Amino acid sequence: MQILRKLQRDEKGTVSIEYALLAGLISMGILGASSQLNSSIQSVLNDITSALMGSKSSSAPGPTGPGPVPPAADQPTPPAAMPSAASE
Repeated sequence: MQILRKLQRDEKGTVSIEYALLAGLISMGILGASSQLNSSIQSVLNDITSALMGSKSSSAPGPTGPGPVPPAADQPTPPAAMPSAASE
């Protein structure tokens, strides 16, 4: 009987147990919120993907083939390559 009274008065581990319980509750809240957030993000990404795929088929055709891209109007044309002295 004295052992039970002694254990009842002993408070050495109560703070750590309280912190452990608090950490467990916080982690459960984070897990619940992240699963809800995951489904919301997945829904938004699916909407974006379907919008991009839908606009891809209805867009105007691109260039007909590969080729050099003309310089912008405000940029000067680069000078022609000079022959090197070693090739003379």
